[in-house]
Amino acid sequence: MEQLADETLRLIFSYLANPDSLSKVSKRLNRVSKDPYTRSQFFLVNHGPTHAYWAAFCRSACLTEDVISILHSSGAHISRYLTQMVIHAYTRGRVPACPGRWAQAPRLSFNVFAHFLKLSATLYKEMDPGKNEDDGSKFLAWIRQKQGRKSAREKEVTWEFIESMFKDYGFIPFAPKDYILNSFPAALALDHRILPLAKRNGLAFDEGFRDFVFRKVFESTGSDVDAVPGQRSIAICNAVKDIIELDDDLFVSKNVVGEILMEIETRKAAFDSLKALDLEGHLRFGLGEGVRELIKTFRSTRSISTKGET
Repeated sequence: MEQLADETLRLIFSYLANPDSLSKVSKRLNRVSKDPYTRSQFFLVNHGPTHAYWAAFCRSACLTEDVISILHSSGAHISRYLTQMVIHAYTRGRVPACPGRWAQAPRLSFNVFAHFLKLSATLYKEMDPGKNEDDGSKFLAWIRQKQGRKSAREKEVTWEFIESMFKDYGFIPFAPKDYILNSFPAALALDHRILPLAKRNGLAFDEGFRDFVFRKVFESTGSDVDAVPGQRSIAICNAVKDIIELDDDLFVSKNVVGEILMEIETRKAAFDSLKALDLEGHLRFGLGEGVRELIKTFRSTRSISTKGET
């Protein structure tokens, strides 16, 4: 290990899930581990540019002004929402979406905190750090408003404001466990224009999140037209087609189809929309294939029984 060049050691540190133990092996390894390039690359490699700053503030004691600057020059994403949460954590206490003492003093030094704010100020000229005035709170208020759950005390949040949050202020959930992330599927079901804006800022969709999106679409879309026969299934069908057209990586999976088939008696509108999507060729597999897959699952995991049988 001691024969390796510093550049090679930095690369090794970058790919370790927890480099703390290796940094204590020798004075040289300890020195390399404290290099700002080593630390910044560790956050970028392990968490990607979208969540690198979130991970860095999880290890606030490791942050220096140089690490902050290198992360920025390497493409780490800074949104106005992230900056607002750093301000909240440093001045008011813990942020619910983050573990432990995320971005809190004294682990995060005042000099580093001030340097990050100065960097953010070069990106965003407008910043409201007030409680419940951050972009995440505004986004949730907009969702409640679209769902008809807005309280009388809440101010109106316009689509223009939401669009500006994404386009001008880099809005996306600032942490993988941010509670805002769980609201994105509902937001997409309400307004599909959010999808390309969020993806442009770095929001990624894995298999589980993709299914979560379509579950919400089939559950909530068209709920305001339940009284009109057939209208809800049409609304669901249109919403699914809109989302599929916006992104080729998003499609209705067999898991989602199987869940709807399992509850066919209580989710008639969802099933009707599946049949329409199948007839129009918007499913990546035939609906009959989904039924056969579900039967195979029953065959290997549980018995099928009809009402009245024990």
